[in-house]
Amino acid sequence: MLALLIAAASAPIASADAYLPTTPVPVIGRILTPDRTGDNANWIEIARNGPYSLILRANYVNWRPNSYAMSVYNNPMYQSVPYGATVGYRSSSLRTTLNNWFNNRGGYQDSLPPTARIRNYTVANSALGVLGTSCADISLRDGFSSPSEFKAGFGDDIAFALSFTESAQFISNSQFMRGPVAHVESNPIAKMNYTRIRIPFWQQPNEYFGMWLRSPGDTPGQAAALCSGTYASHPYDGKASQMGVSVSNHHGMLYPALWVDSSIFESRFPITVNYYTDSIDINNLIVSIPLEPQPAGTYIDADLTLFAPPGYGTPGTRSGDISVAERQNTVNVVYERKPVSSTVYVYYFLDSVEGQPLSSEILVFPVPPGTLIAPLLSMPQLKMPGYLPGKIAGGDTHTKEPFAVVLVVFEKAPSRYIAVVHMIQKSYAQPGQYDYYSMEMMPAADGDMITAASKQIYIPGYRFKDGIPPSIVVSEYQTVLLLRYDISP
Repeated sequence: MLALLIAAASAPIASADAYLPTTPVPVIGRILTPDRTGDNANWIEIARNGPYSLILRANYVNWRPNSYAMSVYNNPMYQSVPYGATVGYRSSSLRTTLNNWFNNRGGYQDSLPPTARIRNYTVANSALGVLGTSCADISLRDGFSSPSEFKAGFGDDIAFALSFTESAQFISNSQFMRGPVAHVESNPIAKMNYTRIRIPFWQQPNEYFGMWLRSPGDTPGQAAALCSGTYASHPYDGKASQMGVSVSNHHGMLYPALWVDSSIFESRFPITVNYYTDSIDINNLIVSIPLEPQPAGTYIDADLTLFAPPGYGTPGTRSGDISVAERQNTVNVVYERKPVSSTVYVYYFLDSVEGQPLSSEILVFPVPPGTLIAPLLSMPQLKMPGYLPGKIAGGDTHTKEPFAVVLVVFEKAPSRYIAVVHMIQKSYAQPGQYDYYSMEMMPAADGDMITAASKQIYIPGYRFKDGIPPSIVVSEYQTVLLLRYDISP
């Protein structure tokens, strides 16, 4: 045989652990017509692996350049493909021709158009590293290619030839393994799939057209040669078998196979809406919500107000897909943090909160919702003699959305004040000894009875013990109430 130097090379696409580890399952699959692929032939689904489908072109590729006369188009005598001067697939003319066809190189009559829809669904695969054998039981299991999750609309070794294993299991009438294994009838699914492709029939006796399969190559003079070779699926009986390229009566045709995302078969396409805070980053993801699949071209009506956390404004900022495309569609919604501020409506009353207020004002504070309001307010003094500074007498205690309301009342000044002094225990080791903590001056009227318990306050880490005295009746001589707090156990 003549030696042939192959220039095609495969760019690294995915690491070995990127491929699905499970074995493909044979299926009597769906058919993709040219309007669904952008190619000029049907494609049939012959196996599945998770969310991916193994598809095969139902007719051979017319690989001759456009410069050839149209009389050679669909003429298998002219369109049979030389395998090359080696039966090893990796260095074969078959692999080069497949790569040229897929990447629109060489000006083939059937080159796959650059804009073909099918390119949106093709994924990288392991076929180049899994060539298989054809001489023992293992040969029905050692040639399965696997898809990866990496989309690849262009590139070498995205399109490939089936292995003996894949042809025998997925698309053939029978199998013939080189060596002692006799002809074996294929499974019903493989036989049904074989009826869906077109391999031309050779009119002369003992001359055959077939479908080239990928092969690890012979090792001349070694017994291992029985487990390699170049394989073909014969038209007269659909037999997956081995036939060396030196056999002159065999004419192999090019039938590309591809691993694709199975959504290519769907007339409705999946939609996911991702909600984020601050920016599109996995660490900022709030939730991903799948929407009902919709036909291509449908406007994606994503809600821009859902799942916004407290402190973030709505509507969110939308990006991603606007209308449904023939693939997985994604809309991203990003919520931005609102400026930190809270609005408080303050109404001022005289003597009580009943009736009409004296006045009102709107105050804006640089604090988030949920902040205690009282420390924020600076109580004004009413410019009327005999009245105390205003005090909160009703409304909200904390800031909130969209605003809080506070009622402030100006009360008449009392005739007398009492001092309420809070004392805290010095330490566990000093029971009965107390330090000054704070003091409040409280208005009171003569004759009022005030208990120490009614004036206790919350002091973190301490609990109210007693009052000295426990109570007083306000008078000129009774104006001090001492409250003691012990350390909490």
